[in-house]
Amino acid sequence: MRNPQNEYQCTSVCVGYDEGMKGGSQSSKSTRSSSPAFDAAYTRLNDEQKKAVDTVEGPVMVVAGPGTGKTQVLALRVANILRTTQARPGNILCLTFSTAGATAMRERLRSLIGADAYSVTVSTIHGFCDALIRKNPAIFADWFAKKPLTDLERYKAMEAIVDTVSHNSSLINAKNPYERIPAIIGRMSDCKREGKTMEELLRVADAYDAEMAGKSKEGTKADKKNRLQSQKFRDFIDLFRRYQSMLEERGAYDYDDMILVALAVLAEEDDLLAAQQERYQYILVDEAQDLNGAQWKVIERLTTSAVSPNDPNFFLVGDDDQAIYRFQGANVEHMLAFRERFPAAPVIVLTENYRSTQPILDAAGRLIAHNEERLVGRIPGLRKDLHAATNEEGAPPVLLRPPSDAAEPWCMADMIVERLKLGIPAQDIAILVQKNSELRPIYDVLRARGIPVVLSGKEDLLSHAIVGQVMQILRFMESPTDDRLFHALPAQCFHCHPADLARLSFASRDSKKRALELLVDIEQSDLPWIDRDALIRARDILLALAQKHEQRTVLESVEHALRTSGISAEAHTLDPIDLAVVETFFQYVKQRCFERPSLSLYEFMRDLSFYAQEDYGQVRLTYQIPHLVADGVQLMTAHQSKGLEFHTVFLSNFCDGHWDERSNPTRLALPEHLLFGWETDQKKFEQHQDERRLAYVAMTRAKRELCMLCPKEIAVGERVRSVSPSAFFAQAGPLPEADIAVRNPEQSSLLLVTPSLPDDALDVYLRERLGQFALSPSSLTQFLRDPLEFRRTTLLGQPEEFSEKSLRALGYGSAAHWALRAWAEARMKSQEFSVGELLEAFRWHLYERNVLTEKQRTDLLAQGNESLTSYFRSVLEGKTPFIYAVERDYRAHLGDIPLKGKIDRIDLASATSGDAIVIDYKTGRPKAPGEIRGNVEPGKISRTAEGEYFRQLVFYALLLEQSDPLLQPQSYILEFVGERSEEPISRAFTVSEQEKDDLRELIRLVWAKIIALDFTPL
Repeated sequence: MRNPQNEYQCTSVCVGYDEGMKGGSQSSKSTRSSSPAFDAAYTRLNDEQKKAVDTVEGPVMVVAGPGTGKTQVLALRVANILRTTQARPGNILCLTFSTAGATAMRERLRSLIGADAYSVTVSTIHGFCDALIRKNPAIFADWFAKKPLTDLERYKAMEAIVDTVSHNSSLINAKNPYERIPAIIGRMSDCKREGKTMEELLRVADAYDAEMAGKSKEGTKADKKNRLQSQKFRDFIDLFRRYQSMLEERGAYDYDDMILVALAVLAEEDDLLAAQQERYQYILVDEAQDLNGAQWKVIERLTTSAVSPNDPNFFLVGDDDQAIYRFQGANVEHMLAFRERFPAAPVIVLTENYRSTQPILDAAGRLIAHNEERLVGRIPGLRKDLHAATNEEGAPPVLLRPPSDAAEPWCMADMIVERLKLGIPAQDIAILVQKNSELRPIYDVLRARGIPVVLSGKEDLLSHAIVGQVMQILRFMESPTDDRLFHALPAQCFHCHPADLARLSFASRDSKKRALELLVDIEQSDLPWIDRDALIRARDILLALAQKHEQRTVLESVEHALRTSGISAEAHTLDPIDLAVVETFFQYVKQRCFERPSLSLYEFMRDLSFYAQEDYGQVRLTYQIPHLVADGVQLMTAHQSKGLEFHTVFLSNFCDGHWDERSNPTRLALPEHLLFGWETDQKKFEQHQDERRLAYVAMTRAKRELCMLCPKEIAVGERVRSVSPSAFFAQAGPLPEADIAVRNPEQSSLLLVTPSLPDDALDVYLRERLGQFALSPSSLTQFLRDPLEFRRTTLLGQPEEFSEKSLRALGYGSAAHWALRAWAEARMKSQEFSVGELLEAFRWHLYERNVLTEKQRTDLLAQGNESLTSYFRSVLEGKTPFIYAVERDYRAHLGDIPLKGKIDRIDLASATSGDAIVIDYKTGRPKAPGEIRGNVEPGKISRTAEGEYFRQLVFYALLLEQSDPLLQPQSYILEFVGERSEEPISRAFTVSEQEKDDLRELIRLVWAKIIALDFTPL
């Protein structure tokens, strides 16, 4: 029987999509006129680009070489669809492989169609699946009940699984049972990314058994080895099955599951698929060459309709020569599959390059021509030779040979200084490397030379000195021994003199007393301390932390350690790199504590030590290195450079065996030829083609100058060996080469030059943070209450100081919201939900998701049982509202100002009505209407923290106006649940256009101060 709530949900979705097509069929011409921005951009297109923009109906494939303007073509095509058809922005779906690609597309659209750009769905495929799940909670109810599995939990779970099978699994070495866990997890991820089901794996296992059994004469050593290989695959499947069962038992999921779940539901729920297809009349897919199997299946599902079997409006863009993720699941065969599916579809090849000079394009073209796995030759008549749009003659790429690998970064620094003097902007110069580990040494040299540099990458969090200080303090807190004392006291935050620490150690040894005892009585000591006060301060802090940690949660313990040690208080004076470290570490602690509210300090320290295990090198706590300058030389890996362009590009360490023929040992042998279609004999050959594609991508980032550097000698430990240039240089040639040397060898040492931190480094860091920030009702209130605290906690991510009262209020409120959410989700499915179930949901969240002491939980549970029972009896019992959404996240823009917010609940007047009631739960003391408004007159918005409740409701009105325009909110209700003697009470409000205008003005004023980094009161 069809669930009426599910039927309602699908109906409401489809109504919205029908609305997007009102006014005529999609093929009828619109009266919308061109914008000046569109007309100006369109006239600059070449013939092939215009063809791609103008062919808006049916399937189209575009093969877009580097620098050929594919982002502009995609954006103009979207604008042209809106200009020439009845489609609305909400009827267009743009999908891309990377977040960077989605961001670039959104920005380009905004420049062409203004605010409508925010109504076009632009997303990664993972982001699209996430949104699909969030917007259909009833259909994905089982998914919403699950929680994500962290990397730490993933590896720990696999350890437990390995423990159960280690005695009889051919994959497990009893001497080191956990060493293959990273490889096993990686291979499971490969299977998920390609969309392989357990049934498919078992069919492959049968085929593999038969293949290996027939390879050699039965009973021989070769036969035994072959049969062992097929048994290893069966044992891998067994581990995979156990892992999936563990996820089900825990109610958990991992990152790769999201796309698979969305794919499965799209296959099972015809109404949901039909709703998506009815809404998205035009689908554009970028970076097709990088999509993995599961991602491609989602796109195939969206573009295949049993109801309307005609060719979809499916626009595919890609470049097989830039496919650099093949063995992470990507497959250039998808572009051929498109061609096979739509043999009559036009294939448009963009070959006019607007980035580079012809010599650079010719060199890159000669290199990539050595690849055999290309569309050229597989699609009749297709040619991809790039032609420079510029008339500049340009210089050919060059190979430069510094004397050694130690000299290479200093040589690059010399060359960069020369180019800066010639007027080339620092941000238009890039150094590209193969591995992350190569970044920091070059970064240090450029900083030592005073060259502004932007390093794109991540660093290990636990290896940072500040985190090291915190770790030593926490170790002492957990177990206050002398050994741990002498590790904690040298922490820089205590400023203890090294001589005093030595004197303390010797005094302990001579007196045969514990150092901690001597430290306790240090006031009476007559030893000649250099800074007795520093020792006393450190002692008092450490002992207070150790004595109280058992009465505190781990989160409170870490917060007190950061605060009392002075690390947090001094955060605003730190180098932004150090600031990022403090922030990331505290955010990790918060996340870990919310995942495990009962986490003890001992368990937490065990978790941290887990990340240092040598076998688990893939699992690391990292932090994003902040940019200390707004404009600097760009330093990144070649993979990170995709989609970017620079005047001058240096390819560092362009050596044989480094850019080509790299050692890449198999993580875990699987029958890839049967499983993924990756032929075993071609694996190394194809890997070499991948390496060549990466070099091709790196070379084509250069607009005017490309320099490849290969040192003559490199140091390997204590030995020095000669090296040759990468074979890719010869394949790109013939090209010139020259020897280079450091200009001032005597200054080529980091010991001689101390890099200075730019005065505006903190401002640059804050601006970087703002690039990912969206204003919410709570952050707006926080700014109005205290702009400096807003900067410290919201932008700099420093720990907030919670009183006992605020901790309890936060815990109680979050648990009550969870319980009310559970009730609403049950009612959306037309399921009964008793008061007992409401109280159990409250109890579960209080104990499993809140970081509280046992005493706090006991008190809050008693209060919740009383208050929620009363609320249920008087408000919820017997009610059957038409619930449209529960705890839904909304995002919108006010001009260029990003906004976000989460709405507790939205009800509709009826199953097919657009009239809505917006409900926000409050668990504190009920407030009078005037107090809720902040004691300002109707039509105005309070500009102080006191009016936050009503301002929040008006904020929701702005979000819904843009993000869910078909809804017509008739009222906004603050639902006070009541507590203790307070009865539940509802306060209903309407929101006027005048109030929305007043809030818009307030947001603009606050945002102007934020982006100006002006943290003074409004």
